[in-house]
Amino acid sequence: MTGRVVVSAPRSGINWLRFWIEDSYGLSTGGEGVARGATGQVPCIARSHDPLGLRPVRFWRRDSRSRAWTRLDPAAAAGGRVLLILRNPLEVFVRAAGGSRSKFLCYASCIRFLTEARGAERLVVHYEDLIAKPETMAQALAFLALEPAPGFTAPDVAQIAAGWADAGRRSRENYSSRHSSGTKTAWNPLDFTFHSRALSAAKAQRVWAELDAALDAEGRALLDRYR
Repeated sequence: MTGRVVVSAPRSGINWLRFWIEDSYGLSTGGEGVARGATGQVPCIARSHDPLGLRPVRFWRRDSRSRAWTRLDPAAAAGGRVLLILRNPLEVFVRAAGGSRSKFLCYASCIRFLTEARGAERLVVHYEDLIAKPETMAQALAFLALEPAPGFTAPDVAQIAAGWADAGRRSRENYSSRHSSGTKTAWNPLDFTFHSRALSAAKAQRVWAELDAALDAEGRALLDRYR
């Protein structure tokens, strides 16, 4: 495992982070590139949507060739860096898991990986900040402490802020060209409850109850922002 690990549930901003790494650092983040990064390089990060493999085996058979669903050992992250990107769990339940409780197990998987990787430096950033605030992107990039490829320079906060709008446009265009219509909130990215508004209060309460049961006190505390 590389010394830098990024975990997040699907649709939680990891491709936005990958775009900045590839575009600004000239590094590969593994799999299909999302910017101009050198895809032939060894990936500079390990990444996964379900690092502990909590989803049923049928999903693993389907996703076995994707770097986005790699199983990772939290003990092996000791001495390295682990970045967790969190999004409102109700949004993930609807948007990424399609209302499937089995698919949604990946959400707890990411949180538990972070809490179990006690020998690593750890940072939690929130999707809502990562896509809206250049300083949060700068914080995430600085935490990963990546060495830029020759000819590239790590951006500072001012440079990230100056290129924010253009990077967002290029990222959305690239995403849409490869993934059909792209995200439903692509042109209104600050609507952070777009998907979860369809959930009934009872359904939302059930999602929270099952998520809380899957996490320890440290993991549950990470979600206080969304309660």
